Amino acid sequence: PASSSQFIVDELLAGQVAQIARHKYGCRIIQRLVEQCHPKQVQELVEKVLKDVTALSRHQYGTYVVQHILEHASDEYRRRIVQVVVKDIRTLGAEPQG
Repeated sequence: PASSSQFIVDELLAGQVAQIARHKYGCRIIQRLVEQCHPKQVQELVEKVLKDVTALSRHQYGTYVVQHILEHASDEYRRRIVQVVVKDIRTLGAEPQG
């Protein structure tokens, strides 16, 4: 159950979320949390990812975290990501992970 994952969310929030999203295995942990946890439970985690969404979209592993948020998170988060991406669409389009 999602409640048994709260300690993982808490540990990630105590660290550098964007840096963890760039890690080969850290990105997978964040992806699973976004998929499996209640939206309120990962709200702060997603907010921290969104602060660095442009750079994460370009990163080899961070892009998967952004894609998972687009797939599994609320319409509000999707809208916010799209707003940022649209501003930088040419640069992101030229990136292998963009």
